[in-house]
Amino acid sequence: MGNSISNMSKRKPSAGSLDSSSSSDSKKLSLFQRTVRKTSWRPSLGSNSSDSYNSGHGHHQVVPSVDHGSDAHSDLSQHSNDSSTNYSHHGSSSTATSTSPQPYPRMPGSALPEWAMARMCDDGRTRHNVGSAPYMLPNDMTEADRLDAQHYLVRYVFKGNYNVKLDPKAKLNILDVATGTAVWALEMSHEFPNSQIYGVDISPIFPSEIKPANCHFQLCNILDGLPFEDNYFDFVYQRLLVYALSPSQRKQVYAELLRVLKPGGYLQLVESDGVVYNGGPQMELINRLSLETPMRHGVDPRVVQTMRSGLKHAGYANVNSFHIALPVGKWGGKVGELSMQNMRGLGNIWLKGEIGRMSEEEAQRVLDEAGQECEANQAFYKVWLVVGQKPTGESSGPSSPTSLGAVPV
Repeated sequence: MGNSISNMSKRKPSAGSLDSSSSSDSKKLSLFQRTVRKTSWRPSLGSNSSDSYNSGHGHHQVVPSVDHGSDAHSDLSQHSNDSSTNYSHHGSSSTATSTSPQPYPRMPGSALPEWAMARMCDDGRTRHNVGSAPYMLPNDMTEADRLDAQHYLVRYVFKGNYNVKLDPKAKLNILDVATGTAVWALEMSHEFPNSQIYGVDISPIFPSEIKPANCHFQLCNILDGLPFEDNYFDFVYQRLLVYALSPSQRKQVYAELLRVLKPGGYLQLVESDGVVYNGGPQMELINRLSLETPMRHGVDPRVVQTMRSGLKHAGYANVNSFHIALPVGKWGGKVGELSMQNMRGLGNIWLKGEIGRMSEEEAQRVLDEAGQECEANQAFYKVWLVVGQKPTGESSGPSSPTSLGAVPV
């Protein structure tokens, strides 16, 4: 398992995935600004692209296009045989312990069901308490900060919060699956003031009182089904559940999201396999733990590489997919620095977790050395964006997609 990760993460990005030319514009923009300009690492945007977009709307679309066949990225030959897997969670296996469930601190006075209460694990982090869900990352304030920073990173590299054709003035129903801190849903509620934005999550870390009138949040374990009727949503968004779903559960979720979509409605998935490519020995240690820890819970992160074929097999039409190389380190500018922070946050979880079990001092040493390797070797993540459409009985896909300069897969 370690060897397969090592070989995979040393591959160079495909031609055109990174722009090595330097930007002539010396004025650097904040990642949190709405106007976006091409930076030195960004893939070429092509002749149809614009250096800015209106009000943050995701008009650089990855809309349905011609079917190019099977996934260009690897169709995995090794999947977890999870039909009979007994999922054990961080803090509940023989290698870790946890205390009884504790109420989540951001919901004081709320009457939460027992499964929505956080449990304290032996690494000092809180996690969800749902027995059927294999998700093993924390749900505390430290993780909330990482998720928020991760949102701005994803929004920036994909030039907006969505990459399908949507009318901001229309009255739409939009769903954010695993909304987390709800930062995406909150932004969409402002971009689509006439629409209703819904967010669901297994942990109550979303706003409960102070929120826009068109924003609605609900506790929900998606593995138990969504609390919405058939054909309800115009757009469904799901991001970075790489460590949340086993292969069979991912198929189950694809089917459930298809059920709640309106005919002609869009599903957009954004995922990374969690591997930092082109690193070094210490980065490979983190990569190995980032695979072995989820595999212990029946989750294979490599399955995200086959999302395109997964949506096709689930019955989605007009499926289209891209992936980009996301720099890790200062060599990639401000984006690379933010990506490095994300790597350190996740790496700390793996190194101190149920397999790594390192001390804080040892984990920081490994992270520091891994960071140096990323800078020296120009390391990067791969991030996939996949869009599918619920069939209508007729060909209703928009015109040809606008490329982000990403690698079509």
